[in-house]
Amino acid sequence: AGRTRLVRVDLRDGQITPLYDPERLNQIAFPTVSRDGRTIIASRVSDTLGRDLIAVDVATGLVKRVEETDDPAMELHARFSLDGDWLLYASDRTGIFDLYARRWPDGPTYRATRVVTGALSPALSPDGRTLAMSVITSDGFDLADTPFNPAALLPLPPAADPPAPLRATLSDAPLPTPSRPYAPSETLWPVGWTPSFAFSSATESASVLGVEVDAGDPIGRHYFLAAFETQPEEESLSAALTWVYRRFVPTFVLNLTHSTRTRENGALWGAARTPWRERVTVGSASVSLPFSQAARGASASLSYTLAFTRPAENEDPTYDPLDPAPRLPDPSRNGVLSLSLGYSDVESHNYNAVSLEEGRSISLSLRLRHPVLASELTTAEIFWGWSEYFRPWLRHVLALRLNGAFGRGEVGRRAFFSLAAPPDDRNLLLDALDDIRFGNGALRGYPTGTVFGDRFVLASLEYRLPLFDISSGFSTLPLFLQRLKLAVFSDWAQADFKPLDWEPSAFHRSIGAEIVTEATIAWKKAVSARVGYAHGLDDDGEGQTYLFLGGWF
Repeated sequence: AGRTRLVRVDLRDGQITPLYDPERLNQIAFPTVSRDGRTIIASRVSDTLGRDLIAVDVATGLVKRVEETDDPAMELHARFSLDGDWLLYASDRTGIFDLYARRWPDGPTYRATRVVTGALSPALSPDGRTLAMSVITSDGFDLADTPFNPAALLPLPPAADPPAPLRATLSDAPLPTPSRPYAPSETLWPVGWTPSFAFSSATESASVLGVEVDAGDPIGRHYFLAAFETQPEEESLSAALTWVYRRFVPTFVLNLTHSTRTRENGALWGAARTPWRERVTVGSASVSLPFSQAARGASASLSYTLAFTRPAENEDPTYDPLDPAPRLPDPSRNGVLSLSLGYSDVESHNYNAVSLEEGRSISLSLRLRHPVLASELTTAEIFWGWSEYFRPWLRHVLALRLNGAFGRGEVGRRAFFSLAAPPDDRNLLLDALDDIRFGNGALRGYPTGTVFGDRFVLASLEYRLPLFDISSGFSTLPLFLQRLKLAVFSDWAQADFKPLDWEPSAFHRSIGAEIVTEATIAWKKAVSARVGYAHGLDDDGEGQTYLFLGGWF
């Protein structure tokens, strides 16, 4: 989550012992341990005190600033000599980074170099006679060395005053261009377009061809996106327009889409179900307000969506006169008002973590339909979710997720929830090219629709651990495998149209395991492939094997 802390890792068992947590937005970098192991010197980046060296007493946890670094300059890259007599570090106290040497622990501090461009990362040779460093040059960073003679060290120069902030000054002469109010419309014209294509989608296999154009003003107040797509096999055309306004702290978004879709088995003619084509027009408006502090973030959003559905061109029904009358979808109007709240302080501590490692995320949303909102239905639904992450030891994670919903509706048109099974029969290559990923709301080990009602709860417990760090490709093929991870899990779910029974036997339970492989294809697209087996423990459970793209919750 963008924060660092100082810890000690036992190489025998991986046990982590926190030594110093700078809290807030402060950071810790470049730690070095004294020869006797009693003191750790590190560079602390403070949001109020700048960047200085601190000394951490390992036994007591006492933290204090190293003398001669309590100034506006930046001190970094501290390093002890092998005999423990010298503490070397880099500082820009004169305006240019040079190396400094302090007689440890209570001796004076000297200037060890005097360069023109800058010197960093000091290291003293084992015999104490040569000082190696990284030197800033016109070609980048180079390695260099110089003799280290304590008798020839220079005295510590006074710290230079920080440079005064630059301020623009205007002469009395008239400006070549008169000042006028900012006009974003002058720069909001699209300057380019992007082709879009997809071989399939998450719900159908029809290919999609299209084009996207976008535009924005230089200071980011306005952003427009227009997209036009067609499905040649369906002979359908869709269009979407999005406008984002960011001038104020809340962000405002307007969306308008129009499309033609085919609902498989959408109509009933006699005893046979047939596809049904319909046109869908959707407009929405939303406002979102973020709240954040250091590694914690929260948000609130309010949105309204109005959708119209009406029949498109369909074949006239043909059926036997003795068959029941055809049942065709009616035109519909659906207005929805949604309020969502979210909070998260989850974090992972290194780039090769198996997943999020610590913290929690909480979400709560309310969704309303009513004739006052231009809806043909009257329903109220509330959704909630809680995810918690624990790290028992290095790179192992215990993850818990609890999701649920409750709905109420008018008689005969109640709110309805149904848990699905994991997706199967996916083409991973096409899904990767089309950027199709699946979420984590499935009940593993049971067929779709086994659990349904106007309320539900789904709990998942997963233990995750690394298997192999592969970090290898195959010659020049555009495929790079990064790591292989394992999770064992258990899902518990229940849904009904009456109050839930919290006895364990009332839940649909399953157990299973998943292997996730992280890879990069085409040199830049990161994907996570999940292959798993789940077994439902109740009578209506089944054994399921699945493979699809998507990471863990």
